[in-house]
Amino acid sequence: MANPTEPFRADRAPGQGEGADSPKTSRFHVLHRRLLSLVPRRLSIRHHIVGLFSLATACILVLSGVVIYSFVYDNMRRNMLEKLAASTLSIKNVVENAAHLAVRNHLQAITQVDVDLLHSLERQVGEGKLTRAAAMEQAAQLFIRQRVGDHGYVYVISSKGAVQVHPDPALAQADLSGFDFIQKQLVQKNGRLEYEWKNSGEAAARAKVLFMAYFEPWDWIVSASSYQDDFNFLAKELRQGLSTHHFGDTGYAFVVSGQGDIILHPWLMGNVHAENNAVVQPLFQRLLAMKNGQFSYLWEEGDGGGSKKKIVFFNYIPGLDWIVASTVYEEEILAPLTKLGWVVFLIVLCALVMVVPLGLALGNLITRPLFRLTQQMHRAAEGDTQVYAEEDALGEIGVLGQHFNQYLERMRRSNQKILIEINERIQAEQQLIIYRKAVEHALEGIGITDPTGNILAVNQAFTEITGYSAEEVVGKNTSVLQSGRHDQVFYNQLWSSLLATGRWTGEIWNQRKNGEIYPEVLSISAICDENGEVTHYVAVFHDVTAIKRQEERIVHQAYHDALTGLPNRSLAHDRIEVSIAHVKRGGTRLAVLFIDLDNFKNVNDSLGHELGDKLLLQVSNRLVSQVREEDTVARLGGDEFLILVAAVASDDVVIDLTKRLLHSFASPFNVEGHDLFVTASIGVAFYPEDGATAGVLTKHADIAMYQAKAKGKNGYCLFTADLSERIAYLRQLENNLRQAIVNREFTVFFQPKMDPFTGLITGAEALARWRKEDGTLINPADFIPLAEETGLIVPLGEQVLDLACQMMHTLNRLGRADLTISVNLSPLQFVQTNLVERILAILSKHGLASSQLELEITETAMMTNLVKTVETLNQLVAAGIAISIDDFGTGYSSLSYLKRFPIQTLKIDRSFIRDLTSDPSDAQLVETIILMAHNLGITVVAEGVESQEQLSWLKRCGCEQIQGYLFSKPLPSDAFLTFVGKHAASIGGPATDAGP
Repeated sequence: MANPTEPFRADRAPGQGEGADSPKTSRFHVLHRRLLSLVPRRLSIRHHIVGLFSLATACILVLSGVVIYSFVYDNMRRNMLEKLAASTLSIKNVVENAAHLAVRNHLQAITQVDVDLLHSLERQVGEGKLTRAAAMEQAAQLFIRQRVGDHGYVYVISSKGAVQVHPDPALAQADLSGFDFIQKQLVQKNGRLEYEWKNSGEAAARAKVLFMAYFEPWDWIVSASSYQDDFNFLAKELRQGLSTHHFGDTGYAFVVSGQGDIILHPWLMGNVHAENNAVVQPLFQRLLAMKNGQFSYLWEEGDGGGSKKKIVFFNYIPGLDWIVASTVYEEEILAPLTKLGWVVFLIVLCALVMVVPLGLALGNLITRPLFRLTQQMHRAAEGDTQVYAEEDALGEIGVLGQHFNQYLERMRRSNQKILIEINERIQAEQQLIIYRKAVEHALEGIGITDPTGNILAVNQAFTEITGYSAEEVVGKNTSVLQSGRHDQVFYNQLWSSLLATGRWTGEIWNQRKNGEIYPEVLSISAICDENGEVTHYVAVFHDVTAIKRQEERIVHQAYHDALTGLPNRSLAHDRIEVSIAHVKRGGTRLAVLFIDLDNFKNVNDSLGHELGDKLLLQVSNRLVSQVREEDTVARLGGDEFLILVAAVASDDVVIDLTKRLLHSFASPFNVEGHDLFVTASIGVAFYPEDGATAGVLTKHADIAMYQAKAKGKNGYCLFTADLSERIAYLRQLENNLRQAIVNREFTVFFQPKMDPFTGLITGAEALARWRKEDGTLINPADFIPLAEETGLIVPLGEQVLDLACQMMHTLNRLGRADLTISVNLSPLQFVQTNLVERILAILSKHGLASSQLELEITETAMMTNLVKTVETLNQLVAAGIAISIDDFGTGYSSLSYLKRFPIQTLKIDRSFIRDLTSDPSDAQLVETIILMAHNLGITVVAEGVESQEQLSWLKRCGCEQIQGYLFSKPLPSDAFLTFVGKHAASIGGPATDAGP
């Protein structure tokens, strides 16, 4: 064995022995020897431990004191500053609330006086002293001269929004109902109202407040209105209250206006910009610039005390243009923290003084006997039970040694008994666990009773089947489960068999906790003791409800739709045949309605089949709510439904039902937060005119339904003999349409859009045309609806967009990149998940900027799924593509939706323009649409303009763009380019080379 002192021998040469040490290792050895030389070698290890413990405790105390003081210092400082900030904010709130209350009371008092005046004039009218007109004129003159604050006034409007009295003569009898705050007045009529108003020439809107009262005899709403910062008397009313707020001994609150006028200060007055103090003026300039916040600054003491640091908190009241501030010396805030530092220092110092002597005393007193006792316990832990601890040690250590010896003795005596008992108990517990698990995990319900039928225990399956927990049934008789479906004779026979044989098995109806009666197969067995006496009964039962329901469900599913529960095609045809037999005997008629949802595929494609199924369920419920009890609503599959109307007295009854069904689809279906607008097409066939069997009637109603879709959907059609020929034509047209898309037989015509004020061309709309190989043009009214119905509109729309981009590329080459081309986007295209990517890819293919393209989307397409619509529109607009609502006014026109959609253009449908100059209702509607769009910053395009009178009317209303035959019909590409070139030359613009 090596000598432990060998590494420290003085005669050992460097580099000898265990290999040459590196310089770094040598330095470590030298440092190690110096540290050991500091520790007295004669001290025992216990003293070393106590010394190290004392040193560590001292370090911990010092570090703890520093950390605690830093933590408490930061928290106390933060809390003090937060309290000062909160106090400043509360003062600001008090000022602001008091100001608002004062303004309100002032306006209310003015309004009440004016209404009392009106009551007085009305009494004079009633007494015959004044005429109504004279009284109104007198009141109007008084109100016009009345002033509220510096710039406020009193005005009067009627309940329709017409101005009755106003200081501005230009507003006499003007209709102000289009303003938001006027609309609120017309609804509220009495009370206070806040709003913002921007006069011409002002950079921004300012807050205003009014108080109104309704004078019913004259239908007058009297309103006193003024700007919120227009009441200078507030400063006088609030000055006394603010002067009482102080912060400590030196802190105070002050108020200054946004212009620098001192509202309240202990010694400063006037305007801060007039102060020549080098400290005051920069301080207030910074405060006026920030308006809200806090900062510290140095304050020069006037008595020669030097500079001291202060902190100021301030908040801005926009309505009054006031800044409320609080300031105090930082040394006053932080004074408690200095005292705290001395307290922590003294505590740590005292603890340091006490640690060393206490550590030494405790070390000597405890470690010696404890060390010997630890050795004995270590031997005992290793299995030596014959050890003996010292019992004469000092205090608790001696008692611990005595108890340790007693414990070892008892342990020795008990070991043998414990080993025997453990073995027996392990065996018994294993068997008990097996039995308990078998009962608890059994699928059948198990109950144990005493001989009289009182329940003693149940398993989990019992609770799951009956609904009763163990606590609810233990101690109760089994009669709590009786359903009432069996008489007393049944139970007497059960007990007789059980007592005679000790066993009973059979089917029985019992009752769950919720009152539901259910069938079960029950087996009861008696358990006897060694004397043959019955001590318990064990009942095992199985719920057979599912089996019986499955039998009923199989029968139901054979004749009903699994999703909606409605009769399916088989049951519907059976009921039609039964109704035909009744009609033959009664001499009446019946009708079959074939219903198909329009564009239901869009819902599945955009929201998924799960939401589509939930929509179908709501549709089925709405259809059932519209028919009589004797009628039948069935689902044939997909989005197809059938209604059997029995005992039809006349065609009008069925037509009224059809219209009622279509009207019921006008309200949206709310599916998991999505408002879905769905329409339907309905075909009608009558017995006996349109068929003698269920199959023929269903087929003819189906044909009529397809005719309703061909007419534009969302309608109905009665079956006629020539519809079969029409359906054959449409099927042939569909085949030709598919081939035409493959052969790219489609072209695009362009109808120019004009600025009615300058006569300039602003762009054009791209319109699809089908030119067959023989040169004939197919009417778009024939193939566009068919393309929508069959889904071919998606590839057709991409071809149209590609051709429109070719035209934009040509216009760019001719120097007309200012012209925007509008392309219609179908509902099916709009719900494509990769719509934005496909459009941008086509634009990139032709090297075009997104800003040259405008997409026209109908309101119906947008309303299918509002959340998805907003998301898609935002993506298109973010890509630089303009959005236009097509055929506005014919769908779900709503101002709230217009505000949500990021649209740039609104296109008024030609149906409103056609009778514009002859139908006042159309004129009023168009004028309202234009005004609404302008208020929202949306450009308006009127399509279908065909007369000079229509153009003049639209120019008066400020319509920005015109499209129609008055300027040009849709033109082929070459003709459109020629039109653009000639038009530019005719108005003096740069002529373009219109050649291809």
